[in-house]
Amino acid sequence: LNLRQHVKNNNIKVYDLNFNQSEYDTKLKIAHKLLKIDSKDLNIEKISKITELPLYEINNIYKKLYIC
Repeated sequence: LNLRQHVKNNNIKVYDLNFNQSEYDTKLKIAHKLLKIDSKDLNIEKISKITELPLYEINNIYKKLYIC
């Protein structure tokens, strides 16, 4: 099914209504601050569980802080 045949307006935007951007941004800020603490008890897996963010997001923040 080709949608462009039926819709003449190409300015269609799709939003995920289940995604809360402000909540996500807050979780990223918390994860960033927890990584800056540099505690032995807080590792990447624990921070991922605390903030409920995927592990790859925490890894990206960690790489930006300490590797680059």
